[in-house]
Amino acid sequence: YSSVSSDASNSYDQDHSLDDTPVTLDERGLPSGGSYYNARVTTPMLGAIFSSGTELRTTLFKTASNSFVEAIGTRPVISFTIDGSAADTAGIGLGHVLLKVNGEDVTHTDQAVKVVGAASRPMTMEYYIPNKGISSRSDCTASLVHSPR
Repeated sequence: YSSVSSDASNSYDQDHSLDDTPVTLDERGLPSGGSYYNARVTTPMLGAIFSSGTELRTTLFKTASNSFVEAIGTRPVISFTIDGSAADTAGIGLGHVLLKVNGEDVTHTDQAVKVVGAASRPMTMEYYIPNKGISSRSDCTASLVHSPR
């Protein structure tokens, strides 16, 4: 588990245009229509990388509207998982947004790394899965290869 920083700016490459289609938010301030779940992790290593929603604007969320990305904001989003890792085994996947760890709200990627690392095990993690706006794994895998800080 680590946080990834990207040099991507808040604007798309010239090949992309900003989509300003508004999204409706649910009672928790996230794009409506998504689902929530809890994952239980018992191992010390999660085997996943977090990036913020805004950092993923030109990769994982490249097909999402600008308002969708703004709604996700700085929340930690799974941008990579190791096959067979605790995250993979628990069903945590690309684009899933981490909301809580052992009942504690998590709102930023750096906070997620610290809280997940320090959390007692078994660890319960609450996630949100958007129902749209996530590019397929094959569309963005090459773009998500970053060096961890």
